[in-house]
Amino acid sequence: MQNHPDLDEARATLDMLAAGDPNELAELIAIVRDSLASGAASLAGAVEAEDRKQVHFHSHTLKGALRTAGMEHLAALVEDIELGAARLAVPELRTRASEIRGRVAVVVDGLAP
Repeated sequence: MQNHPDLDEARATLDMLAAGDPNELAELIAIVRDSLASGAASLAGAVEAEDRKQVHFHSHTLKGALRTAGMEHLAALVEDIELGAARLAVPELRTRASEIRGRVAVVVDGLAP
């Protein structure tokens, strides 16, 4: 099993939310994996399109999913994009979105059955 801080936070939160029910845990993992993967992809797409309103929207949405899954450190990075969507230079947004997408991929892959 892969060890990574974001992944460790997600596992701990999902285990707590599932309250020992393996079926509930499997369902939560599926929901979180889908939500994080689509959220990171949507954010990356908005950054590439240089659509700052959509960058703000998708970063806000992804931040919420990350916080729900217990990934506070990664959520804080996404919040930086959310708050900076209107002022950060496009290359900086791309760099940050790429880092976030990579970290989300580690979690999505690490939670795979």
